[in-house]
Amino acid sequence: MARIYKKKTKKGIRWGYRVYLGKDPVTNKELKKAKEGFLTQKDAKLAAALVERQAHRGEFLQPSNITVEKVYLDWEKHYASQGAKESSVRARRIAFKHVLNKFSNTPIQKINKKAYQDVIDELAEKFSSNYISSIHSSAHMFFDYALHNKLVNEVPTKDIRLPKKRKTVDELEENQHTIQQKFLEKEELEEFLKKTKEIGLEGDLLTFTLLSYTGMRVGEMVALKWPDIDFVKHTVRIVKTYYNPTNNKTKYKLLTPKTDGSIRTITIDPLVIELLKKHKAEQDQNRVGGGD
Repeated sequence: MARIYKKKTKKGIRWGYRVYLGKDPVTNKELKKAKEGFLTQKDAKLAAALVERQAHRGEFLQPSNITVEKVYLDWEKHYASQGAKESSVRARRIAFKHVLNKFSNTPIQKINKKAYQDVIDELAEKFSSNYISSIHSSAHMFFDYALHNKLVNEVPTKDIRLPKKRKTVDELEENQHTIQQKFLEKEELEEFLKKTKEIGLEGDLLTFTLLSYTGMRVGEMVALKWPDIDFVKHTVRIVKTYYNPTNNKTKYKLLTPKTDGSIRTITIDPLVIELLKKHKAEQDQNRVGGGD
């Protein structure tokens, strides 16, 4: 129930309200909302009624100065605890740092749509559309977490318009040229593998043949073990990937692939099977002969 009162100030009579909101379920302390400075009793009553309505609907937000950085640290721990891969957590951290750089010490309740849109527009001048989308996706997950935990009343990332960059004719032509350069024709691939065999380093022929004939990622290839190869059925099973963000060879990890759909069995060409058999025989020989 709201209590409406009037107060004599230097500017004249002003009205205020005090609303009881129940007890905090954690501390068991009484929760109250008070505000004064209204010019009329009616204004104070209307404001108090709004607070009571929000409290009744569970929409009332207790004022807080908790910062974006503090909430982010909690969110990252929560995100990791939900089964997110270490590489995914790292990717979210890298993307969100651009938002954190702007709002680190800002109370999260003060971040509105306009403030967030301004940051996105500013970042769009520096980064590609795809990276902006990644930043926005991470920020949306973060603010949705804050909403779920009743730290904010709304998600400022909702319905935000991501900037679209228009490319010039020269840029479009350059992109088309770049795309064409990313692929080798069959004859070009054969010539490349031939040169790899003739002048490449040890293991290059198997490496590039395996990658080009299967389409697997480098990290997936590096993580392969012999049990993943079926020499009878001519298949290779992709169930893990190599993860090493620091490039320290002693601190790598084998993780599951990026998505469930990335776990797959690939049928491979007899040529690749023969190269793998040869490589395995050489490994077995080195293991028996001590590398001589």
